Amino acid sequence: MTDWPILSTVTFLPALGALLVLTVRGTDEIARRNIHNVALWTTLITFALSLLIWVGFDQADPGFQMVESREWLGGRINFKLGVDGISLLFVVLTAVMMPLCIIASRGIDKRYKDYIAANAVAFKTYGARFLVRNGDCAVAEGSLAGRRHVVIEFDS
Repeated sequence: MTDWPILSTVTFLPALGALLVLTVRGTDEIARRNIHNVALWTTLITFALSLLIWVGFDQADPGFQMVESREWLGGRINFKLGVDGISLLFVVLTAVMMPLCIIASRGIDKRYKDYIAANAVAFKTYGARFLVRNGDCAVAEGSLAGRRHVVIEFDS
């Protein structure tokens, strides 16, 4: 491999994607689609980079590979990142799960009854009480995205 910090890229690219998602404005369907696309493309690129890590990994070397090491604040803080055979599998597994979760979440706000049915046991076990379901909403501070709002109270 090259001196390119591929492990840092795979580690921090999802955070960059999350920051990009925060910049998308609006609550309409176009904004939702843009958020979904930014998240999906970010995770697909992360997955592709994780495959490059897998391809570049030398199975004959038992130690850490693709090690990145940086000194911060004049050497008072050190950043060191590497991958071994076991952690490589977790990197790729995490990277493959991210786009699958984004794809699976498409349209989740349209399947509210399925959500309730799937979580009924947990709601009953922990004493959930639905205080507010949808309806008009007045936001006193900040912003509130989405069309469906639910407030659930649990026993403490």
